[in-house]
Amino acid sequence: MLLIGLIEAKRNNINTSTTMLEFCLKYLLNQPSSTIESMKLSIKLYYNIAYNYHMLDLHTNALKYSDTGIAYALNNTLIYCLPYLYARKSFAEFLLNDLNYKNSFNKSIGLLLILEDKKTATLFQDLAKKEYGIVLESLNLE
Repeated sequence: MLLIGLIEAKRNNINTSTTMLEFCLKYLLNQPSSTIESMKLSIKLYYNIAYNYHMLDLHTNALKYSDTGIAYALNNTLIYCLPYLYARKSFAEFLLNDLNYKNSFNKSIGLLLILEDKKTATLFQDLAKKEYGIVLESLNLE
């Protein structure tokens, strides 16, 4: 079902995709025990659901799933996908006129730099500037 949910998003059937991904996430979270792999999958689902809500212009829901995914990752001491969740959170905050977006965006870029992923950090910075007009001088990646 997870793969079909992702395919539905690619086919621009975002509502169907979101319903399927939320079902998969609830299923994983209700398991009596979790493996590292299932926790990583849950974090990835939080991200994909947040992105789907972004595509639907439901930025409050995008923020909710980003925040919940970040909390889940931190509670399970996993850095997996955190830079992506913080980026998604920052864009949702920006679109909701929440000035905390700068803090979230800095966390995203900072984590990417800690992970030595300058390529993705540059990509995020370029995307933020192109799509949203976000320029944070403290993030000079040159």
